[in-house]
Amino acid sequence: MSKPSPAPHRPRVLIVDSDASRQLNYEVMLDVLNIECIRALSGEEALNVAKRLSVALALVAADLPGCPAAGLVRDLRRVSRNPALPVLIAGATSGNIGARLQGYEAGAVDFVSCPVEPMALQSKTRVFVDIYRQQQLADMRCAQLQGEVLQLRQQMEQDNMLLQSVSAGILTLDVEGIIRHANAAACQMLDSHIALQGQPFEDYLAQDSAEDAITTAIAHCLNGMTLNFAAMLKGDSRLFTAILTAAPLYRSNGASAGITMVFTDASSCIGSEIDAAAFALPVQ
Repeated sequence: MSKPSPAPHRPRVLIVDSDASRQLNYEVMLDVLNIECIRALSGEEALNVAKRLSVALALVAADLPGCPAAGLVRDLRRVSRNPALPVLIAGATSGNIGARLQGYEAGAVDFVSCPVEPMALQSKTRVFVDIYRQQQLADMRCAQLQGEVLQLRQQMEQDNMLLQSVSAGILTLDVEGIIRHANAAACQMLDSHIALQGQPFEDYLAQDSAEDAITTAIAHCLNGMTLNFAAMLKGDSRLFTAILTAAPLYRSNGASAGITMVFTDASSCIGSEIDAAAFALPVQ
């Protein structure tokens, strides 16, 4: 069973502004969004936060002393743990077209004009926070699925090792009676010089009458029944009497995939082709 994924953290919004009172004002405006606001008073401090924490959105002041907003946007997106970090530039005036173009070229997603209107800031922030939350859930589901796939592969390897270790022959046949899988014991008992996969199972039956039994077994298994019967099987160098059990084989969606055939060498118990012929008809 896969471990439960940890609950997603509250989305973080990085507020970068040298004016602490303005930072507090933005934080109060965004309080209704159930987010965690992290403050940085300088570009250097903001870059350290972006390297250390996954941030849903950065809100960068347009007038940081000695730190052009466009340059900081570019650096934040380069070092951020969130490779798709959206950055809003706050305080840009609508008339400063050059600064806006530089911001967009650096990777800013939008601007918030000064004075900042609370509903405008909340609306823009909400969009990117919601996208981040959806990405969190998608990442968690992806990690969960990867864990489940790994567990399934490990289980398949264990099951295959078990199949190869048992003494009974185990075959899977498709609905046409073609062998799709054979364990080591099946290959050894049938003593085949070629791979069993892809061969009709009826090629390994020593009695014509037993072919009808295989056809009947497949038909019954496709109807959900499990059957036991005996037949004379042949390998490259010997004939032997086998007791067989045929059971339905299903795909993960519930559709029929054919049958599983388990057989053992019963020569010491039955001992003759005549005896095997008496058991050739399937018994439910």
